[in-house]
Amino acid sequence: MSKGAPAPATGQGMQGANDTSNDSVTRDLSRKLAPRYQRLLAALLDGPVMRESVDRIAGTSNGPHCIYQLRALELQISCERVESLDRDGRPCRPGRYRLQASSRRYARQLLANSSTLGGA
Repeated sequence: MSKGAPAPATGQGMQGANDTSNDSVTRDLSRKLAPRYQRLLAALLDGPVMRESVDRIAGTSNGPHCIYQLRALELQISCERVESLDRDGRPCRPGRYRLQASSRRYARQLLANSSTLGGA
């Protein structure tokens, strides 16, 4: 990952990126999310998403980076490690991402401002 990696949204810059307040008035609500972020955010609004599913939903092979990009937009997304077994029957702890309640309103606003959901 390079320092100059593009942001997941088009439009204005990352105003308020360092503001940890969830109701920041500096958020750019006019930004439009790229289709992969729209799909992932819509899935997170429906409920928790396992790490392996993030790749399929976003249509990418680096799902954690997509989560990183959504977090850069000030969305609060937690990752809980859950007990499981891998395909060989060994214990493992895959991640399960969850959009926090405090970010749900902002997430819905971002999706409402992005019109390509379903057509991507």
